[in-house]
Amino acid sequence: MDDLKLFARNDNELEGLLATPKEFSNDIGMTFGLEKCAKISFRRGSIQKTTDIKIDVNTTIRRLEPRETYKYLGFSEGNGINHSVMKEKIRKEYYRRIRLILKTELSSKNRIAAITALAIPFVQYSYIIIDWNLLDLQQLDQKTRKLLTSHHMHRPKADVDRLYLRRKNGGRGMIQLEMAYRTTTIAMSTYLSSTTDWMLKLVHQHQQNKKLHSIIKEARKYESDLDLNIENSPNSDLPATKQVKHVKGAAKTSGLKQLDDKWNQKPLHGKYYLRCQQAEVDQAATHQ
Repeated sequence: MDDLKLFARNDNELEGLLATPKEFSNDIGMTFGLEKCAKISFRRGSIQKTTDIKIDVNTTIRRLEPRETYKYLGFSEGNGINHSVMKEKIRKEYYRRIRLILKTELSSKNRIAAITALAIPFVQYSYIIIDWNLLDLQQLDQKTRKLLTSHHMHRPKADVDRLYLRRKNGGRGMIQLEMAYRTTTIAMSTYLSSTTDWMLKLVHQHQQNKKLHSIIKEARKYESDLDLNIENSPNSDLPATKQVKHVKGAAKTSGLKQLDDKWNQKPLHGKYYLRCQQAEVDQAATHQ
């Protein structure tokens, strides 16, 4: 364990809670990274000015100033998460990684593989935590395509839908951030509704009652958009993680099918798809 957040009713209780990880750290010969530790106090949702927490002579955890933020698991927090600031940080780092990859001398296939492994997960990591909306992610996808075009990886008039299809089906193998957000939201909603953990059941109830950024309500909308057949959902007796895997896989398959249908129905771009369906064409060799 290298990241820990403790909640207490007051400073005395917090000192008691801190004694346990402090004792374990001493036993195994480790020390607190005090430069990364901070304490903040709230009263009815407002930040209160309090003193630092002193565990022993050599261990003092400083208090967080009212306008100061604290980085926890990669996200800047204070009185909640500053979503607009975090979005901008994520955008800049995402674009920086894309540019670095595109400047390499890798082949087109390997550049896309590198983007999928090194850039896209940086944005996906923030899904559900940061209040993304589909417009934000559509703009990220659009900017990504512009960067690909500027590095001769994507023709200006090339088909957009084909870019996100699997290579074995004639696509380019890119992950669409918008589609990934839809499937992640559906998966999280499934997990919250099927888990037996009592604390997560409270989270599920809270999400149902939320008016904005509700995981449950957004998931229902995305399920409708992807034409997911809820009747074919997995057996409720299965563990929550297996149900999530099944539903997320179905959502991804449905989303790719929609892109595939849009591609092959286009009068110009669809000609390649139709030509590949001819009997004399070896599809596997062609797409490879």
